[in-house]
Amino acid sequence: YYLKKSISIFKNSPLKNKLARAYYLQSIVYQMQSDFSNQLKCALLAQEFSADPTLMPEFFSKHLTVLFPQHDAHQYPQRHPLNAYQELILALGLLHQDKTVRFASIHLLTEAIQYGCLHLHYFTELCIHLLQTHAFPFSRLTDSLQELQQRCDSNNDAVLQIMSHSLPRIAQLSERPKQLKKYLEIYYALLHHFQQRADSNMLNILQQWRTESSSLNSIVNKIVAR
Repeated sequence: YYLKKSISIFKNSPLKNKLARAYYLQSIVYQMQSDFSNQLKCALLAQEFSADPTLMPEFFSKHLTVLFPQHDAHQYPQRHPLNAYQELILALGLLHQDKTVRFASIHLLTEAIQYGCLHLHYFTELCIHLLQTHAFPFSRLTDSLQELQQRCDSNNDAVLQIMSHSLPRIAQLSERPKQLKKYLEIYYALLHHFQQRADSNMLNILQQWRTESSSLNSIVNKIVAR
């Protein structure tokens, strides 16, 4: 239904029509249970939200309680795990250029972490897929995870897991992110906080990065020496 409605609106109005994009977005939402890969879903949604910077704030403000009924503790005292669509919207919000949207996502992620509602590995994969679309800078992921870490001490373990999952995937990106050093500094601080060491796979990746960039020497040496 949404897909047909979207096509109908596109035929009779300019491509910049917000309502048309909203219906198109809903058509993607409707397909979330289909066989589309997460990478394709991320690419499509990233294209729509990055095309109009005002779309995501409007989407968040109008649909927040519908998207995240878990947010209402009085109405939903039993918290339930976030579904695939909710986690995708949070990943989009975490990388969005609007600070209000990012802070709303961080707030919801804090609650999801507190109540064990977030699938950390799946959420991390969504963030990486979104970065691969080149619609969002890596710096936003770095800054948002730092803000998530600083928001509440109970977020530390989740942020460390997200970083541990993401770093091997970041190593597979076509270009090394510009803010990788800052990302690694946060990673090191969390390792130090929990008295943990990077695993052998991560150490191999770090050694490779150290040979490729002298600017990473100091932070990589700290992580390897733990």
